[in-house]
Amino acid sequence: MKEIESALRARPAGPVPGAAIIRHIRRLIYAATGSAIFYSVFMGAGKGGCAGGTTATGGFLDENGDATETVPTCVQLTLGPNPLMLVALAAVVIWALSRVLSRADNEDAAIRTLDRAALAVMIATAVSVVLAQVWFSLIPLEGINGSGTYFWPFPFGSVDFESSPMTTP
Repeated sequence: MKEIESALRARPAGPVPGAAIIRHIRRLIYAATGSAIFYSVFMGAGKGGCAGGTTATGGFLDENGDATETVPTCVQLTLGPNPLMLVALAAVVIWALSRVLSRADNEDAAIRTLDRAALAVMIATAVSVVLAQVWFSLIPLEGINGSGTYFWPFPFGSVDFESSPMTTP
């Protein structure tokens, strides 16, 4: 028993084996978590409008400014994060860890895989936010009357579409 205790004490003090890889795993998890938070915070946007208006006498105008008996339609678009993007970030982390376990021949290969995955997560998140925000800002409100086909910034973001009749002031 004393031999085992002395052997354990004789072990040189220092980092555990694989500490460098563990640091890069932690860095990948921080990058993925930070990217998910960044994505969730900066994916919020909204815009809305009505196709028409009201006259001074309380009547309605259509989108061309002509008097009409039909109540104009108002739309509200709200951009938010797409849950599939968050699942994709988690999948990259799991893929990187699985690849390190199955294919990394040495510590340098494992670290290279983890660093590339962290960079991919951050780039994919930044690109998704920029593409979704630009795409959302380019969606025209003119002509949206609750019908037709509109292309949302899927899979980069999720757009909620609400249509309601215009209320009188």
